[in-house]
Amino acid sequence: MGIGAKLLWPIVLAFTLLMGVIHFYFVPRLLDSERESVLRHEHEVLNALETGLVQDLLLGDLAAIYATLDSQIENRGGVWAWLELRNANGKRLYPLGERPRPDGEYLVALDHIMELDGARVAHISLVADLEAEYLAGLVQMRDIEQLLLLVLFVLLAVGLWLQQRWVRQPLARLELAATQISRGEFDIALPAVSDDEIGRLTRAFEDMRTNLQSAQQVLIDARLEAEKASQAKSAFLSRMSHELRTPMNAILGFAQLLELEARDPNGREFIAEILKAGDHLLKLIDEVLDLARVESGKVELVLEDVDAQSLCDESIALVRSLARESGVGLSVQTGGIAGARIHVDGTRLKQVLVNLLSNAIKYNHLGGRVTLSGERRPAGRFRFSVSDTGKGLDKAQQQRLFNPFDRLGAEKDGVHGTGIGLVISKRLVEEMGGELGYHSRVGQGSTFWIEVDAAEQGRNKDAEAVAEGASALVEAASHGRRATVLYIEDNRANRYLVRRIIEQHTSYLLLSAPDAVSGIALAHERLPDLILMDINLPDMDGFSALSRLRSQGRTKSIPVIAVSANAMTRQVERGRAGGFVAYLTKPIAVKSLLEAISSALGAAAAGGEGARFGHAEENRELEERDK
Repeated sequence: MGIGAKLLWPIVLAFTLLMGVIHFYFVPRLLDSERESVLRHEHEVLNALETGLVQDLLLGDLAAIYATLDSQIENRGGVWAWLELRNANGKRLYPLGERPRPDGEYLVALDHIMELDGARVAHISLVADLEAEYLAGLVQMRDIEQLLLLVLFVLLAVGLWLQQRWVRQPLARLELAATQISRGEFDIALPAVSDDEIGRLTRAFEDMRTNLQSAQQVLIDARLEAEKASQAKSAFLSRMSHELRTPMNAILGFAQLLELEARDPNGREFIAEILKAGDHLLKLIDEVLDLARVESGKVELVLEDVDAQSLCDESIALVRSLARESGVGLSVQTGGIAGARIHVDGTRLKQVLVNLLSNAIKYNHLGGRVTLSGERRPAGRFRFSVSDTGKGLDKAQQQRLFNPFDRLGAEKDGVHGTGIGLVISKRLVEEMGGELGYHSRVGQGSTFWIEVDAAEQGRNKDAEAVAEGASALVEAASHGRRATVLYIEDNRANRYLVRRIIEQHTSYLLLSAPDAVSGIALAHERLPDLILMDINLPDMDGFSALSRLRSQGRTKSIPVIAVSANAMTRQVERGRAGGFVAYLTKPIAVKSLLEAISSALGAAAAGGEGARFGHAEENRELEERDK
């Protein structure tokens, strides 16, 4: 109900109440007053008539009495409906014959005792018909009612007009102003300022608008500063990621090659320690980047149907060595997991499970146990649970559990970690539409659980066949020939690392170039089957080089894989959107590199590009020269 209706209802109610009071109270009282006035008049007429009748009665002049009464009845014009005169003894003197006394709604009886010197002389009875006077009074009252009704209607109309002008219009303008101000539009006229409540409201509204304008400007300035700070942070993280990953690429890449070639047990042990420390450093870099992505809301997810059993097996395999070193038992309750499929980002959920399992192992005690289990939940959900027999968390620790970089005092116990893994895990699960929770009791251990969507029935479960088909296509297309791969990279150590990986694990022929210009020229001359390209090249960036390749007819269809230390989400997304068939981040993982090359060559073979696999002999000379 609008304010106009709210203001109108009291007026209408008051108007109706007033009319009811007039009609049901004042009109009957006025009619009664009119009736009493008529009766007083009739009494006065009878009193005047009695004076003459007394003399005639004393003289016994009945003829004069008859004449007087007949004349008076005639003069009253039908008002006197019945008249009777009796002497002191009760004898009827008028009329001569018996006449029945009438009775009706508007008939009123009047009785007068006629006395002379205190002695009763006669008794006169009169029945007056007041219908005409009553109806005349009623008509007069109706006229008064109509006049009052008209006056009240006029007052109501004037009141509504004044209400519209003084109340509703200013409030409507204030409402419109509030709506526009809520949209950030402050340039709007307000009602004129007056001395009443609306005027005071307008002044307060004007003050509020001024304050909001100032606050909005402050927020705009703060947002610009925040955006600048965010951009600076992103640029810093991107630069640090690149600078850290570039040397890590050489460290971990050559360590992987040494591990594959080493025969001496001591040497393999030393290499394992290098890889372990490098993996820890790389994990720290990735966690910092993940936290930055999570905080910016730019987490990249690929939701697909995943086998829960395989996911658990892979996660357990990644933490088994940690459990063995820590003296903690590790088990999986496969009853609720076997055969279950879930709709998640498999890589990210495995990251979360590994984090929960690692925490359960690290914060356990010697001889403790960690159990991974799963169960189907209502409403198409599936829950993983990681239970441990550790110390548990008290209430104070539970309140700080998801604070970034808060390790809950574990740093005093010599347990390695950064304190951000659980924060990232919670956000990743929520981004997948799931939920991460826990329950813990001091001295009895903790259970962390993840609840995600179960896979719908009928979804495609043959994703593995796609990769197998690609490999088959590569093998079929390259039968009897060697595929050629061109690597454009300015860092000599990285070129040497990739060369050793290709030589030891594939039959492909590798060409390399130290900059974009020479790489593009080499690609145009030798038409490699695949190009690996760094993004940060000395003469032009990888995107510009890719554009050059795509603009030339001989090289426009060659698939190009980006290999870069730029690992920020927006950089990876830009690379994939820019036309690279894949985007690999440094440090290079041998398995990931080989899989990406195989997949790209398989896709090219499926697209009819296998005819180019015959340039190996021509390119061998360039390969030797590059060495």
